[in-house]
Amino acid sequence: MFQLVDEHLSEGLSMEMRYHMSQRAFRTVWWLRACDRHFLQALAFHVEREAFAPGERIASVDPMTGDVRLCILEEGTAARTGTLLTSGSFWGDVLLSSKLLRDTRSARSLTYAEIVLFDRQALLQVMSEHPESAKAVRAVALRIAFRRSIRVTAMFARLHAHKAAACADDSTATAVGDAWGGHAPG
Repeated sequence: MFQLVDEHLSEGLSMEMRYHMSQRAFRTVWWLRACDRHFLQALAFHVEREAFAPGERIASVDPMTGDVRLCILEEGTAARTGTLLTSGSFWGDVLLSSKLLRDTRSARSLTYAEIVLFDRQALLQVMSEHPESAKAVRAVALRIAFRRSIRVTAMFARLHAHKAAACADDSTATAVGDAWGGHAPG
């Protein structure tokens, strides 16, 4: 879609057109609202659009590069992790540098779906060029990483407690069996 814009317009007009075409999607991502217009114009240069038929998988990780992407549902409906996604929904952990904290689960289109997306590398490049907006993005990334690390730690603790309880049940059964001459009472 943007090839046509890039081929027939001046660089400045092309950038303005990309920004205009991406503006609606950018407004739905709460943490992008803290970024200035120049940051968003530069980011719009990296935006891609993809369309999906009903039932198709929408990956939040680029299958070619392995880079995490922010996916913004522009049109249609999709589902992800049991949640219904409608126009304006977004997913993809482009803000998180730690792969352990990222949620890279895909979505599945339920109807025709149009996605606006950009990858983490594009975001980092734009952040390096726009330090003021980058500060706001890094502050959000830190908050999200902190919350996600608490969630991951809690999940690990529950898993560890569950395994410990299962081992305790096994050792209790073994001790009872030993006390009854190798046979548990029944």
